[in-house]
Amino acid sequence: METFAEGLATRVPFMLPQQILWEHLDDFILVEDDEMKRAVLLYLEKAKTLAEPAGAASLAVIQSLASSNARMHSMTAANRCYANIQFVTLSMDF
Repeated sequence: METFAEGLATRVPFMLPQQILWEHLDDFILVEDDEMKRAVLLYLEKAKTLAEPAGAASLAVIQSLASSNARMHSMTAANRCYANIQFVTLSMDF
């Protein structure tokens, strides 16, 4: 599995986290690498913070839902992590 967001590429599912997620979450939403790249740029441009691609995935989901006029659930959570990005990742074509 190749992805821009290495932090999301576990290659194999782990049962305990999967069980917890399926029990407590209403939905899983997948985003493409290009959407995560745009989210990394948005964090950099607007919040002046550098987010790693996996950490920008939640913003990518929110942007995707907003651009498709999808109705977000009354309780929407977004998590951000920005400590694990390498210079080679930054040099990629955004």
